Amino acid sequence: MYWRYADPFWKLKRFLSIGSEATLKKNVRVIDDFVYQLIRSKRKLMTGENYVNEKEDLLSRFLMESGKEPEEMTDKYLRDITLNFMFAGKDSSGTTLSWYAMDGRAAETDDILPDGYRVRKGDGVFYMAYAMGRMPYIWGEDAEDFRPERWLKDGIFQPESSFKFVSFHAGPRICIGKDFAYRQMKILSGELR
Repeated sequence: MYWRYADPFWKLKRFLSIGSEATLKKNVRVIDDFVYQLIRSKRKLMTGENYVNEKEDLLSRFLMESGKEPEEMTDKYLRDITLNFMFAGKDSSGTTLSWYAMDGRAAETDDILPDGYRVRKGDGVFYMAYAMGRMPYIWGEDAEDFRPERWLKDGIFQPESSFKFVSFHAGPRICIGKDFAYRQMKILSGELR
């Protein structure tokens, strides 16, 4: 979408369906066709006589719910949900696994941060998920060490506050694709070994 800021004629190109806008439209159609085909084939599979729900996935759950409210949960709605999870998971995974700043702002006025650090008007302020995951005052003196057992207590997983791990943000607006992204990261980690 960057080129829409750099190219003042993008609306005309979209209207005439030429250049990068034609390519975008074609690529969106390919993705839409793929997801719609996935929805149709999953629905057909679920309505078959021999269907056994051994491995329930997200799309299966939404398809079951769509039977209760077909006018609300249309195929377009299911497509949007599916794409949201696919892209949310990808973006969150990419952000989580990245080594560089992804978000930043410039201070509008001189200010003092809660830890006493002074910020002058115009200073760039960034947070880096990679660096925040290695802060000793958050994670302990061994923050730089790979020690997965830090999340275990007597062999049982002990989750940390989501405010400590900012890749998915926290609170009521936490990333809807967080669990999906975790699953993607586990799969990626397993494949890289």
